[in-house]
Amino acid sequence: MPGDPLLGPAPNYTHYKEVGESAARAIYGSLLLANVDAPRTVLDFGSGGGRATRWLRALFPEAAIEAADPRPESLQFVADQFGVSTWQSSFEIQELAAPRTYDLIWSGSVLTHLPEYDAQALLAKFMSWLEPNGVCVVTTHGRRMIQNMQERRLQYIARDLEPAFMDQLADKGYAWVPYKGKSVGTSPVTVRKGRSLGVSATTVPWLTETLKTLDARVVTISEHAWDKHQDVVAFQAPGPR
Repeated sequence: MPGDPLLGPAPNYTHYKEVGESAARAIYGSLLLANVDAPRTVLDFGSGGGRATRWLRALFPEAAIEAADPRPESLQFVADQFGVSTWQSSFEIQELAAPRTYDLIWSGSVLTHLPEYDAQALLAKFMSWLEPNGVCVVTTHGRRMIQNMQERRLQYIARDLEPAFMDQLADKGYAWVPYKGKSVGTSPVTVRKGRSLGVSATTVPWLTETLKTLDARVVTISEHAWDKHQDVVAFQAPGPR
């Protein structure tokens, strides 16, 4: 997509491709572990310019694929390029309503930007959008992110906020700090007053306890399995035994 923010000012197309392929491997592996057939209905939630959408189309050429994103230009691009249906999402998590239910939901690097209450609400939404035995695959920040921060390989948040962030993570299993003065993507995205986007991290116990409250089957939690960076979390809706 022209101006795709995930490419950055100095586009690295090789890495862009590798990240998409890594998503495909995580998705396919999760479906194998869940012991389900190829999905007939698929949602790419937070599709952006189609970094993973193109791989979903290649993996599941017969599936009805939908892409959801807050940015209209992203939705237009993926619809034109990959023949998918689209619907516009938002960061008003409680108000989100999917047009149908799905055998597979993929959401890469969305929870990594949300405060805890919105992350919990979005996971509950995903669970409610799954068909019986349907599988949802999401990504989160975990121990690899913390290691990157501590070893100064990557800077996710202002360094003066790191101690409080680490205290949150140790205390609650979920930590979040907001971005300041940054827009989202290539066009403005409206976020409810008093809320914002930022950077989050989760622990494995927080994930398992949250999924337990949703009556979800934990399929896998694989640390830094997406792009050797973000954790892959797959869970499954109840179905016939």
